[in-house]
Amino acid sequence: MRIAILLGVLPFCSAVSTATAQPYPPSEVITGVTFDRATHIERAPGSDNWPVTWGDDGHQYTSWGDGGGFGGTNSAGRVSLGVGRVEGGVAAHTGHNIRGGVRPEAGGGMNGKSYGILSVGSDLYMWISPGSNTDNYARATLHRSTDHGRTWTAATWSFTQSQALILPTFAQFGRGYEGARDRFVYMYAVRLQDGSALQVQRPGRIDLIRVPSEQLMNRSAYRFFSGMDGERPTFTADIAARRPVFRDERGVGWNVSVSYNEPLGRYILCTEHDQTFRGKLGMFDAPEPWGPWTTVAYRDGFEGFNRTFFWNVANRWTNRTHGRVFRMVFTGVEGDDSWNVITGRFAVAAPPDAGMTDAGVTDAGMTDASTADAGTADAGTADAGTADAGTDAGTADAGTADAGMSDAAMSEGDADVMPDPTDDPAGCSVSRARSSPLLPLLVALFLIRRRR
Repeated sequence: MRIAILLGVLPFCSAVSTATAQPYPPSEVITGVTFDRATHIERAPGSDNWPVTWGDDGHQYTSWGDGGGFGGTNSAGRVSLGVGRVEGGVAAHTGHNIRGGVRPEAGGGMNGKSYGILSVGSDLYMWISPGSNTDNYARATLHRSTDHGRTWTAATWSFTQSQALILPTFAQFGRGYEGARDRFVYMYAVRLQDGSALQVQRPGRIDLIRVPSEQLMNRSAYRFFSGMDGERPTFTADIAARRPVFRDERGVGWNVSVSYNEPLGRYILCTEHDQTFRGKLGMFDAPEPWGPWTTVAYRDGFEGFNRTFFWNVANRWTNRTHGRVFRMVFTGVEGDDSWNVITGRFAVAAPPDAGMTDAGVTDAGMTDASTADAGTADAGTADAGTADAGTDAGTADAGTADAGMSDAAMSEGDADVMPDPTDDPAGCSVSRARSSPLLPLLVALFLIRRRR
């Protein structure tokens, strides 16, 4: 009897420990996330990293490290840093090497690694850190391309290891940065705690940076998140006075990604925890670039891809009507050292309107102009306290039903073939883990039996 009761308690204890270990409470908007392993697509074996951005021409732009890129291998076409372009919908997408790799369009690769690339209009920006491994911590230099990745010009300044700010990334919005929150570009960077190895940085701290979109190459225009004044964020020009916008005492990865899901009105942040190269995905959401953050998933393994370390949501391949179906681009080491794409689905708390479906909605009838930054001008908001109250109002996922819902509104009719789960496949959602109401009773019974 003791064994039976103990076994009954153990699953609930696991859920409790998972819930208490995650750094933020469960999201009340995105109540869970699932991934469909059957949709996995793998290309470019031997090349890793793969941050993505949605270009003004409708294509996605990306970079890779230590491999031959699309059509290459770990040795064929190998470069330290390559730049690529991804064309088409997810099911039949094609990858093209622009700089470096096999059959590049515009010459050889570059030196370094990148986890942050962004399209602002017709210009591309990319953060590049030198070399590999811990050399990545030395500095981060912004580069700009005005010809869709064929040539690049470096800024005359860098963030350095002495400032403990490493491997910056960009918050991703829509096509060519359409639908951005305001006139700023928002960036996130992990705070370096231990530079002895590529490893989870503990305690985990992530900083937020912003700069007017037209001044990205101008260091003096950069401002750093310095805390909240009530409900208003404050920013400072003094990098030493910055305060983290995200914390996890169990650590954060040495890289991070953030993308904005416009239909849901949520920023999605992905990073590691506890240990690198082990698929330990933490996924978090917030209504603003500065939070407040809540937990969507906090996992010790990623769908069997358990040597992964970097994940980013491809906004080009996210459903632009309801936002619940998306594609994750991810990479890792060893068997996961490649370009990988998988379909994910968010479960959302907003009740659906059964009388409204996505059927018949196509890209042709939904232009990117509908995601323009109407009414969100940043007029009158100073760096000391920038408030945009009400920006996200009305962006909840109301009025979209799962019944009969296809991804016709997504790029090129990619089918939404996933079920409408509310929890993880195992039936005990990590992102929603809570103690069972039976737990106290079971524990009491166990203790009574033990005294006998």
